[in-house]
Amino acid sequence: MIAARLVVLDSLGAFLADAYVKVAAEASPDRREITATYKPSLALPDDLRDAAAIHDALIDEIARRRGDEIDRGLSLVGPHRDDVTLMIGSLPAKGYSSHGESWSLALALRLASFELLRGDDADPGLFLDCVFA
Repeated sequence: MIAARLVVLDSLGAFLADAYVKVAAEASPDRREITATYKPSLALPDDLRDAAAIHDALIDEIARRRGDEIDRGLSLVGPHRDDVTLMIGSLPAKGYSSHGESWSLALALRLASFELLRGDDADPGLFLDCVFA
């Protein structure tokens, strides 16, 4: 799952940057560069395409954190604990973006996802209703 997420995030990146420029237009000319970085709950191996190495790293980290998980009564490691950090320019969108930038980024994510799906010879539908409401 982690390896697949990394592939999708990598593929989505170019579409996301392009979609944000189109959506934001001239609203924020100095902060148009958009990046999305995967933030795993464990240290990943250097080869992010090697699912077996990711599996081994995950098993090792689960074993290492087992006591903490038992003490806290919840799972601390795994894809369900991973996150994606979205950056607008040099700042994380979370906590630093304006309301308009957040909405523009949300719309750009939808449009980028749509374009990524179209590349798989799929014919997805895209329904947008009151995108900035």
